[in-house]
Amino acid sequence: MTANLSNLPFFFDVPCQLVDGQLEKVDRVFDRIVAETPLAMLADYEKQVRQLKGIAFDAATQDAFVDILPSCKEFSQALDNLKIDHTFEVFAGEHADRFADRCQTVILPFFLTCYSLGRTPQSLRWQPRRN
Repeated sequence: MTANLSNLPFFFDVPCQLVDGQLEKVDRVFDRIVAETPLAMLADYEKQVRQLKGIAFDAATQDAFVDILPSCKEFSQALDNLKIDHTFEVFAGEHADRFADRCQTVILPFFLTCYSLGRTPQSLRWQPRRN
């Protein structure tokens, strides 16, 4: 899906449509979705990405959204190639598994570390908790 404020009542477009009982790809929407991925936008926003206090993301091994894990790996590699510090973690399970636990043990500590007063982005090196 991609935002479209003129498409009432839901304000988004979907990359496929039902035609004669079959799903068909809507190229203009699909192309817009691809163009709005972090990987596709990295070259245009590299300067801004370098200014972030921290970058961390994760992906699940059993995600129903099968493109997420390979896309995250590719994005992590692109950040590595640009020598942009980040943390990428793959966790066992599905997309939302252990979300409450990950919020407490991974996400909130990450933000606490990144936004602690008196620290610079270069001095931060957050590491995910290992079980």
